[in-house]
Amino acid sequence: MRKLVAVAAAVISAAGFCAAGQPPVQNEVRAAITERIRDLNLTQAQEAAIAGIREEYAPRVDEAVWQLRTVVKEEIDAARAVLTPEQKAKLDVMKEERKEWRTQGVADRIAHLKDLDLTDDEITKLADIRKEYRPKIIKSLESLKGILTPEQARLREDLLKAGKPRAEVITALKLTDDQKAKVEVVGAEVRTLLREQIEKMRAVLTPEQQDKIAAMKDERRERVRDRMVLAILHFDDLNLTEQQKAKIQSIRAEYRPRVEQAGDNLRAIVREELSAIVTELRA
Repeated sequence: MRKLVAVAAAVISAAGFCAAGQPPVQNEVRAAITERIRDLNLTQAQEAAIAGIREEYAPRVDEAVWQLRTVVKEEIDAARAVLTPEQKAKLDVMKEERKEWRTQGVADRIAHLKDLDLTDDEITKLADIRKEYRPKIIKSLESLKGILTPEQARLREDLLKAGKPRAEVITALKLTDDQKAKVEVVGAEVRTLLREQIEKMRAVLTPEQQDKIAAMKDERRERVRDRMVLAILHFDDLNLTEQQKAKIQSIRAEYRPRVEQAGDNLRAIVREELSAIVTELRA
């Protein structure tokens, strides 16, 4: 039963991701299901039955993902077309900043979600995991200092103290190709540590708590499904004119119903496939 719950959580999470306004890739939804099903120790008969179910639903899932991806891209492209080249450049910096710290945000949310009804033992274990990984992450980030020249190091400190986004700081440093390569190595190391931290945290949780996280992620993504266009509208550094704001508001009003309909359609198909798989596993 625990593994059935894990399959369900993976499917719902994948569907939520693709409905979130991200540019989804068609294989992402199905890959999430495949990864979990491999852990179920199925009989040959079950494998054959589930393979048939997945083959039946594959075209429908792929078509639904493509429809959602298309309408989201159309909305974002329409909003970007309102911007000047300078505003687009600033927006790209903002996107990189969000991407850089998204993973750490996941770990923090797991540790502090009151809705999970964590036991004292779970809270202690999560705290211990964070204590284990924080020094490792900080040590990796500190290795950046040896990569920069004294001038770059001072500029970095000044920009960070001024509250500049980290991605914007990196751009301002004007790194050489060699420095960029070294920074990328450090970034890869940090991302690996963050992923390990999150996996250990999730392992502490019960299947029901993992279900809650998947459901909360889905709900949160529902609310911010249009976060890219909304971010364009409210990103103060873009200095949008009133005319630009009005145009972007109009674009959102036009595309929101279409994006919501496409997202609802995708989730309905994925859940229908999940229901068919779970029925087969319980038979």
